[in-house]
Amino acid sequence: RLGCPGRSGRALQRARRAGGGAVTPRRLPRPGPVPRGACTARSARAVRALLGSTGALAAALSLSGCIIRFFPLPNYCDETPVIGAAGGTFTGETRGNNSRTGPVSCLGGLPSPEDVYTLELDADASVHLDTAGSDFDTILYLRSDCESIDPSDEVACNDDAALAGPMQRWSSLDMQLTAGTYFVFVDGFNGVRGNYVLNAVVAPPDQPAGDQCPNAATAVEGDTAASTATFVDDTAASCGGDGAPDAFFTLVLINDTAVVVETTAADFDTVLSVRASCLETASEIACDDDGSPAGMGLSRLDLGVLAAGAYTVIVDGATAGAAGGAYTLRITEN
Repeated sequence: RLGCPGRSGRALQRARRAGGGAVTPRRLPRPGPVPRGACTARSARAVRALLGSTGALAAALSLSGCIIRFFPLPNYCDETPVIGAAGGTFTGETRGNNSRTGPVSCLGGLPSPEDVYTLELDADASVHLDTAGSDFDTILYLRSDCESIDPSDEVACNDDAALAGPMQRWSSLDMQLTAGTYFVFVDGFNGVRGNYVLNAVVAPPDQPAGDQCPNAATAVEGDTAASTATFVDDTAASCGGDGAPDAFFTLVLINDTAVVVETTAADFDTVLSVRASCLETASEIACDDDGSPAGMGLSRLDLGVLAAGAYTVIVDGATAGAAGGAYTLRITEN
């Protein structure tokens, strides 16, 4: 029994709901009785303050005239998947988990279940994280201490990066981090949960802008003169680019906009592609090789009207093994 005369069945159901369906009552020493009316609702923050920063809270039953009991969970920081220097793409679901995190600067509404990963950096690095491909409204944050509820241990937090338009509600973080151990939390907004995709790119610090996804250059309307001469091959598009140096640009549209992207000059045969998510080749929107009316190995994409949001423009080379070179990228918005 949960100490609620005549209501133990309903109390157990509430406890299970609070714990995401994973609560199993354990026989603990019975606390002293609480006078009727003394069991009032407690905020999650107050309950965590009672327990300390152990991350062990699974459910707290607080009903008028009832005895409050806590059902501890195993420490979910003990065994977490590791994101290493190679980065990668990780998938999972938060449906069966419990909300066990402390205060988060960009978290809103009701608490949601979350998953946590350990990010191990042996050296200083540029790190990009995003949840492109997830099927719910995600929140992504990084902490220096997995179990802490101290706000000062939060490194970064993001909600609604609009990686593929404002309706996707994905999250993204770009950071310059020192060597050490960090903890990546994939959470939900206002109680939502679901299947998530966590994309992670770890690169050397202070790379030239545009060399990889984590430090993509900012695309601006008009002409941008740049070069891939010191870059390496990181990706390929559906119409080419395998084995040639490439450059990444982030194009942000405040409103729905008609966009044309083209190379107007280049020392090499160019390939142009546009993606909704930098890390996901499957999110490619369009690709062109040698489609410019000017010829000379130049490329052109008339994208039509794109929804407001952030997109990735990739300038690549058509010839595998060829060196990169100078080019001019022109973006026209109407």
